Amino acid sequence: MKYARIGLYLIVVSFPVTSPAMAIDDLVVSGFFTVGATKAGSSATTDNGGITDDVGFENDTRIGLQLLTHINPQMTMTAQMVGRGSDNGYAADFEWAYIDYALSDSFNVRAGKLKFPTYLISDYVDVGYAYPWIRPPEEVYFSNPLTTISGVDVLFRTRAGDMDLLVQPYIGSSKGESGIVPQETLMGIDQAVTNALIPSHPLQGTVGTVQRVDFSAENFIGINASIGNQYFTARAGYLETDVTAAAFGVVDDKASFGSVGATIDWRNTVVYSEYFEREIQGGANMAFPNQKGWYTTLGYRFGNWLPHMTYAEVGDNDNPAAGCSALGCGVPIKQHSTAVGVRHDFARNAALKLEVKRVSPDAAVAGMPKRGLFLTAPGEDVNIYSIALDTVF
Repeated sequence: MKYARIGLYLIVVSFPVTSPAMAIDDLVVSGFFTVGATKAGSSATTDNGGITDDVGFENDTRIGLQLLTHINPQMTMTAQMVGRGSDNGYAADFEWAYIDYALSDSFNVRAGKLKFPTYLISDYVDVGYAYPWIRPPEEVYFSNPLTTISGVDVLFRTRAGDMDLLVQPYIGSSKGESGIVPQETLMGIDQAVTNALIPSHPLQGTVGTVQRVDFSAENFIGINASIGNQYFTARAGYLETDVTAAAFGVVDDKASFGSVGATIDWRNTVVYSEYFEREIQGGANMAFPNQKGWYTTLGYRFGNWLPHMTYAEVGDNDNPAAGCSALGCGVPIKQHSTAVGVRHDFARNAALKLEVKRVSPDAAVAGMPKRGLFLTAPGEDVNIYSIALDTVF
C-alpha cells in the first residue's frame, strides 16, 4: 500500500552520515516536516486548544528527525525527536528512544520509549505525508491521550501465504494529561460538595468548560496484531492498564482499550476504517468516560490527485462504568463529522492537502449544551478549513 508502506518504514529517503567525533560510520538520518494552517467558523476553540476562528499555524505544524545506528550486527539504536506547535507555543520531545535486538530474522525485542500501537497509523501518526488526511479523524484518535510508552515489546513477523503477519505483545507505563468535563460529568451535584471532595481542583466556570489533569498509566499489558500485503492491511489491538490521578484521589483504577481497523489501496481506490471501545472503572471514569467511536474514509486516486471523504462518530459505548467515585461516572463525549479533502502529490517526497470538515457536536446529556470535542459548546455545527504541506527527507 502506497501510504502505509511509507509510514511503516518511516525512512523514505535516508542517507549515511559519517561522524568522526562519535566514531559512527553508519548513522542513518531521516525526517519529516508539515506546515499547516487552520481556521474554524466558530469562536469555540477545539478541545486541544489548537483550532480557533483565527487563522493559525500551530495545530498542524511539526518537524521530526529520526536517527538510527547499528551498535553491532544484531543491535540497533533509534531516536526520534518531534517538534510541534500548540496553544502554548512550540516544543520538542523524544517520541522514540529505544534499542532493538534481533533474536532472529523473525523475532525482535525493543526496549525504551516506544510508540503506543493503538491505531492503524500509530507508528507514523506524526508523518503527515504517510496518510491522506491533514489530521487523522479526531473522533477516534482523541480517545487515547497517550502516544508513547516506556517499556518493552516483542515483534514477531512471519508470512501467512501471500500475507505478512505481525504479532506485537508489549508491557510498560506512561504519563499524560487529559481534560475532564466538570458540569456535564458532575451534573446535579452541589458545587461546594464537588470542591470539598477534590479541593486541589475546584470545579468552577461555565457549563461545558474543561480542566486538565495529570495522570499516569502503570502496568500496561497489551497486544497488537496485523496482517496484510501491498494492497491491504488489517489490525487489531487490546490493552489493560492501571490509571492514577493523584489530584483526584484516583489510584490504580482499571482501564481497557480495544480497537480494530483496516486499510485498502487497490487500483486507485483508497479506504481507511477504524473502530474503538474504551472502558474505565472507578474515579478515573470522570476524566476518561466509557466511549466508542469509528470512522470510514473513501478516496479515489486520479494520477497525482487523491480526493477523499470521511465520516466519523464518537459516543457512549453502551456499557455503564463500574465502581465510579463519589462524584459519579463520567459522561461520554458525543460528536459526528463529515470531511472532504484532496491530496496532490506534486513531487516525489511532497504533498499538498486541502480539507473542509463539518463538525456536529452532540449533547453528552439531554438538556446540556452540545459541546463535543470543543472547550465550550459552539451552539451550532462548525466548519474547519485546513491546508497543509507535507514532506519527508
